[in-house]
Amino acid sequence: MATRSQGRVRQNARYSILNGSFAVVAMGIVGTYLPLYLIDGLHASNQAIALANALPALLGAVAIVVGAIILTRLTQYKKLSVAATVLSRVTYACLSLAPLFGANAAMVAIYANSTSSFMQGIGGLAWQALIDRLIPARLRANYFSQRNVVTTIVALIATLVLGLILSQFSVHALIPYQSIFVLATLAGLGEAYWLSRHQEPVVQQPFVLPQDVAWKSVLSAKRFLAFIAASAFFNLGWQMAWPLYAIYQIRLAHATSLWVGLFTVAGQIGQIIAFRWWGRISIQRGNLIPLAIAGMGLAASPALTVMSRALPWLVFTNFEGGVFTAGINLLLFNQLLHASPKTHRPTYIAAYNVVLGLVGFVAPEIGVWLLSQIHMDLALLVSAAWRLVGALIFLWGTGVLPSAPWISSHWIYRVRRRWFTSKRGA
Repeated sequence: MATRSQGRVRQNARYSILNGSFAVVAMGIVGTYLPLYLIDGLHASNQAIALANALPALLGAVAIVVGAIILTRLTQYKKLSVAATVLSRVTYACLSLAPLFGANAAMVAIYANSTSSFMQGIGGLAWQALIDRLIPARLRANYFSQRNVVTTIVALIATLVLGLILSQFSVHALIPYQSIFVLATLAGLGEAYWLSRHQEPVVQQPFVLPQDVAWKSVLSAKRFLAFIAASAFFNLGWQMAWPLYAIYQIRLAHATSLWVGLFTVAGQIGQIIAFRWWGRISIQRGNLIPLAIAGMGLAASPALTVMSRALPWLVFTNFEGGVFTAGINLLLFNQLLHASPKTHRPTYIAAYNVVLGLVGFVAPEIGVWLLSQIHMDLALLVSAAWRLVGALIFLWGTGVLPSAPWISSHWIYRVRRRWFTSKRGA
């Protein structure tokens, strides 16, 4: 029986790697080349580019709430995950049909991608619950390590190959973009197929999410609320630059599909190289001090970007951003777990993701609004300054950055002492 169980775990892990490989191809195509398609192919406005970043974030937050409600009524998760994945990837085909809608083509593409993000949010929750059931906790570190290595290599190859192919065509030609979005749809169906091959054990009792008391406990968890406020502040400065990067790189620096692919690859390589290092420094120094360092590194990214529009330089800035993005992603998640009580932890994580989803909706709109008021370089520098202040808030929470004497007895001082600090400064 033990041998059969071990064989099932290995088989599920193998299927998950194949599922993940198809997933990164599908999502990588859309994530990398949709901005080019919107700007060069469909001539989308700056406001539309902001919405292309904002609307998926908002619907992703809604999907978390809807998905959590659905999961409370299920005993099996695979069918929901497969169905949501199929619906999410089929909408990629709608991207290729967007030109049929004439002047509304860009908005149709944006709505299609946002719908895909909503279904992906539900499918992602079901997938997490499924993997939690299929892969034993003692094996997950090794499992995710192997899966991430393989899927990253696949993503790099796919991005470079497609970038080379697209570079052979005019940046305004629609058929090449339409073709790769059809390819993304097919890759998504392959993703769903390998997901459907997973063997899920039969469980009689449904997965029970926390009751209303869990949500009330979130509002009374002061350390968690302080962390979520600091994270929301930093993310607002971080994400307001996302649509600006696309506009800067494509409209001002005139990046082609090959260069856009190289930007993506450079960022991915930076994350791969730095991920383990951020993990080690987190173990040694806790989460908040390294988080402040990573935030300062990301604050430098917009400032470095405006120094030159040379495309090789922008490849470097994406690599630099990838190094510190790896730290932000890892350390924010680690600190989230540290600040969330074990009791009702799924509810705390859901609340965190909903708040950041709302921030993700507002931030791109603010970034493009700034662009309409001031020069591109100044708008990016505003994002850099905001990120720096956010990083200093994390550092202030550790006690490393002292308070001024005149506020030593103020409530802010007590907030820092009570909500942020811990023995390890985490």
